[in-house]
Amino acid sequence: SNGNANQSDVIQCSNKGPTAILEAHLIDFQGTSYVTVDASKSMDTDGDQCVSFLFSFGDGTPPVYISSPTISRPYGKSGAYQAVVTVLDKHGLSNTAFVNVNIDEPSPYMESISSQSDIVNK
Repeated sequence: SNGNANQSDVIQCSNKGPTAILEAHLIDFQGTSYVTVDASKSMDTDGDQCVSFLFSFGDGTPPVYISSPTISRPYGKSGAYQAVVTVLDKHGLSNTAFVNVNIDEPSPYMESISSQSDIVNK
């Protein structure tokens, strides 16, 4: 190469990160109130799929890293919480969104009810 860049040598760096959108829905199931946080409306401006989701529930429990855009869980105490999701596209670019969750009557159960098959080993 003589130092001149031909057009074929130019690398296109136009990838844009995803846009995170998070919603929360309260579901009563067998007397227990579950909150489903839903990031399925998140999208990538390049048309790339959002490939992974890091959910934090604002209640002191560890964040959950999964490949599914939705997760349901009970909250153990009444109060105001901020659920947060960070979405990542296949290029590793990320974006974060949050939603406020208000719990009036706490659930007696604390375990997450995401299915094990959705867990991404990282």
